[in-house]
Amino acid sequence: MSRVIGFYKKDGKTRPITMKAYRRNMPGYPIRPVTDSNKTNGLTFEKARLAKEILERNFPDNIFRIRTGSHSVMVIYTDLIKDIPNDLQNANWRVLVQHSWSDEDIHKSNLYLEMTNQNREMRDKIMEILRKHGIKEEYQVDQVTGEILQGGNFFINVRPLEDYRWVAKRR
Repeated sequence: MSRVIGFYKKDGKTRPITMKAYRRNMPGYPIRPVTDSNKTNGLTFEKARLAKEILERNFPDNIFRIRTGSHSVMVIYTDLIKDIPNDLQNANWRVLVQHSWSDEDIHKSNLYLEMTNQNREMRDKIMEILRKHGIKEEYQVDQVTGEILQGGNFFINVRPLEDYRWVAKRR
């Protein structure tokens, strides 16, 4: 699908000047090649496709959904990361700020901490597997101040699969 943006004459005939669409449903966008210098969407899509293949090879019985954003963000949704219920989070908060010392809240707080540690270990394992295959977070840092600079950064988030279902329903 292309869009006519002007006309020119050649051999006595008037011919259209067309621009190819970048996306099928958004006419008028130019085609952008996927290169290392293109740190926006194209490279992120390639990394996401490669990451999904790697993760499905290493965890064949689990589900992976990957979304990419326009700002070099790749979000991996998986059933390896468990969603922590709100009542466990609230019980942990009550124990931490010493509002409650009931056995039920202490048990829920311990369960919350255990689930959090399991999720952290699984995130670290996923990130390590991706890092071994060359997919890692990239930051441009100012050498003097240590500030993370804008542009060219690449971030990876690992979230529970329930969050993906919520995002899909919202659209």
